[in-house]
Formats: sequence, C-alpha cells, structure tokens
Amino acid sequence: GRFPSSQFTGIDLSGNAIHLAKNRNDQIGPLNNVTFSNTCVTKLDVSIADCIAMIEVLHEIRFEIRTQALNACWRALKPDGIFFIIDILAPEDPVAYNKGQRILSSLIQFFEAPWGSELVSQSRFFDLLKGAGITNARTIIETDEIIAVFAIKE
Repeated sequence: GRFPSSQFTGIDLSGNAIHLAKNRNDQIGPLNNVTFSNTCVTKLDVSIADCIAMIEVLHEIRFEIRTQALNACWRALKPDGIFFIIDILAPEDPVAYNKGQRILSSLIQFFEAPWGSELVSQSRFFDLLKGAGITNARTIIETDEIIAVFAIKE
C-alpha cells in the first residue's frame, strides 16, 4: 500500500459490514496494515489514533448517540490528531426539498430514513460538534448538500 508504516482500522456496528470489508480487503491484496472491528464507535479507547475519518457516516449514527459518538472519536485522538468529517446536509428549510435542487440529500433521506438515518442541517451539524467538545472545526468545503470539516486536537 501507499502507507506501509501506518495502521488502519475500520469500525462498524454492523457485523455484516465488517464481513464485507474483510472480504473486500482479501480481494484487493490483502493489505496487512488494515484491521476491522465490529464495535460501536462510542467504545473507542482514549488517545489511540492519529487521524479519524468519518466519511458519510454521521447521518447513519442514531441521533440520540451522535454527540457521544463524536466525543468518543475526539477523545480517541492523540494530541495533534486530526478528525476529518464529510457528511450530507439537510436544508435549513425543509421546503427546499420540494424545489428539486437537493437531489442527493432527498435520495439519501428517502432510501435511508426507514433504517433510522437522519440528515442534519449545517447549523445542527455544528451544534453536534460543539456539544461533543469540538470547537475548532474548520470547513474545507461546503455545498448545498455536502460539508467537509476537519479539527486538530490540541
């Protein structure tokens, strides 16, 4: 791989998702510096990671534990660790869905809502970060439907 001295760990609450990830790793390599853990992100140990990437995952986490999950990730970072988050946003005004311009978030809400997924607006997204103790998040990119931020733990 491109980062032979690094260790990567994929975490998912779904045993099926972990099984699929392991199979995919076996098909492409396997990469020896990749491991998988069937656990809840809220159970991460403290100060174990240099970087945590949560890419289109936040909206999948049950809303009642999102702050706890974000805080667990933040605590799991070592000093100077980087937390990178990309997720899909809901409009601040739900009527915007009806204007037909928010195709991506509309599809996500339609297909994933039955499984408990819930997109949040930009303001609610930053409220979640603040509630988790992440006050220094910086926006990398933001469109009507997607936000990417990073924060460095001091």
